[in-house]
Amino acid sequence: MALIGYSFITQLVFTNTLIQSIVPNDLRGRVLSTYTWALGGFYPLGSLAMGFLGDQIGAPSAAVISGIGCLLLIIFNLVVFPSLVKLN
Repeated sequence: MALIGYSFITQLVFTNTLIQSIVPNDLRGRVLSTYTWALGGFYPLGSLAMGFLGDQIGAPSAAVISGIGCLLLIIFNLVVFPSLVKLN
């Protein structure tokens, strides 16, 4: 559980730092506010979907499906946007 929490916080810090270093100064506030809105605004929708899925097929199966979905999204983004790898 600690590794999951550490990974989540590291991802948030990395994403925030990346946005602040790439976005021009005059747009930084707008981009960060949109990022914050999207990040915080989609938590309830994800919780609702996971709650429904967990109720239908069980929490462990819902977590596995969610994890597979996340991995597929990562692979999709790396294929469609190969320049993301160079941002590191």
